[in-house]
Amino acid sequence: MAIDWSAVSADLDAQGWAVMPTLLTADNCNAVAGRYDQDQGFRSHVVMARHGFGRGEYKYLPIRCRRWSRSCA
Repeated sequence: MAIDWSAVSADLDAQGWAVMPTLLTADNCNAVAGRYDQDQGFRSHVVMARHGFGRGEYKYLPIRCRRWSRSCA
């Protein structure tokens, strides 16, 4: 199934985020989520409180996340 980029663009404009259910397979999502506790494979890790932005954290995937997500499946 193709991604409806017009809908993605409209959602980003309206709410700042968009759901793209066909971007990754369930197996790809599980593989990426399963590696979150590891630092290897992410290009950076941001802890929100450290920067005065509240609670929580996030990690940036590498630029070539398609290849990376396949390698961790």
